[in-house]
Amino acid sequence: MIPKYKREVSKNEAIEKRITNINFIRNLPRENLAHKINECQLLFDFYKNEYETISIQYPGKESDTRPWDFRPKLLLADNNYLDDLSFKNIWDCLFEINNNNIINPRDKKRILKLLACEFYRIAFMIDYDFIPPDHNHSIYYLKSSTKENFISEHGIYIYKPNYKLINELEVYCPTILGISWESFFIYNDLLALNEDCKYFFNKFKTKNDEEEAKSYIKKGTGRINTMLTHIHILSVILGENALTTLLTSFSNGRGVAPLTIERCNNFLSKYMY
Repeated sequence: MIPKYKREVSKNEAIEKRITNINFIRNLPRENLAHKINECQLLFDFYKNEYETISIQYPGKESDTRPWDFRPKLLLADNNYLDDLSFKNIWDCLFEINNNNIINPRDKKRILKLLACEFYRIAFMIDYDFIPPDHNHSIYYLKSSTKENFISEHGIYIYKPNYKLINELEVYCPTILGISWESFFIYNDLLALNEDCKYFFNKFKTKNDEEEAKSYIKKGTGRINTMLTHIHILSVILGENALTTLLTSFSNGRGVAPLTIERCNNFLSKYMY
């Protein structure tokens, strides 16, 4: 069960967590780093998946104009990296679940609704664990193959997957995109964090005004709109919202199409309290 989406309250409750995480990313060590020349990985030791290892790699491809840019990296059990996932890859897999002829149609609906619930939790950073500033992080420098410790001045809120939900999803689909459900959701959380960093910096760089940048993303720009776009697509797949509405929203939203408050509540009503 997830909290009911309220017009301003839901966004307000998430904003301080979002700003905390943006500050963590913006203060990562970047001296002598450059995209595709000298990159490094921040290794996350918070997740206990024995088969896959998640990290963020930076500087990202947009770092010339957005210096905080990064991308999630997933090291697979065979010691190879998963190809970087785009939003298109993620949306494609949602359609593939619905097109799976092996899964019972009634089960498909529940699977996609459960997926939407987890995207909702990621959107509003529900039940995240706080890692305090004194935590000893590991940074791996790819060019020199060396690892260094890093203690940030800022803490970070770490996504805590809903394993009860994941266990149910695994009954119908053991993996998604060839990876575990845990890694899939963590990957989406990190993509959402990068979206927050991107839009926050877009406002911050022009006037060096943190309050204006904070006010801008507080409206939903970044993480929230990205995850509610996932939910909007799921609602269209299940025939509960019109494709034309989704396409119009994409056209007006510059690459995102978040489901409206009212429609989100209707779509996930049985899962909300």
